[in-house]
Amino acid sequence: MHHDRSHQPRQLACTLIWPKSGVSEAIPDLAAAYPDRYAGLTVRELCDQMHAEILARGTIELLDRAFGDLPEPVTTPAEAYRRLVRGRTEKVRITDMAGRVSAVMVVPYPPGIPVLMPGERAGAADGPILQYLLALQELDAKFPGFAHDIHGVDRDQHGTFRIECLTSEPD
Repeated sequence: MHHDRSHQPRQLACTLIWPKSGVSEAIPDLAAAYPDRYAGLTVRELCDQMHAEILARGTIELLDRAFGDLPEPVTTPAEAYRRLVRGRTEKVRITDMAGRVSAVMVVPYPPGIPVLMPGERAGAADGPILQYLLALQELDAKFPGFAHDIHGVDRDQHGTFRIECLTSEPD
């Protein structure tokens, strides 16, 4: 029987570095900023929760699919930029981006590779790019203080991801 051991290094690190330390002791600024979320939680429990969420959401598989299925180019990056600087764009929630064309490069870190270039269509709502970004948005909501760094994504006051997209207005 094959056992997936990909989670063991992370869990081992949590166990060895802070075996029973509370989040409030190990990461006091985080615990102070989000007391309702992290009160009474050990670092090991937090690591286990984060790892379980990543696995449950299939984040790694979504990332692989997002980089494996190339988006449809609709216009050139230069044309997308021209429309951006002329105000022919709008911020769109990722839940509303199906079929929309990005005006900006969208680059999640890690790995620092664009999932969308200016002028590319985001794809279907259930497609890998939007599902991956949605999974990251949901992880950020579940674990405040651990927001993903994604170039090209703005967050509103509720943590909803928004991406600048081309409007359908003619120039």
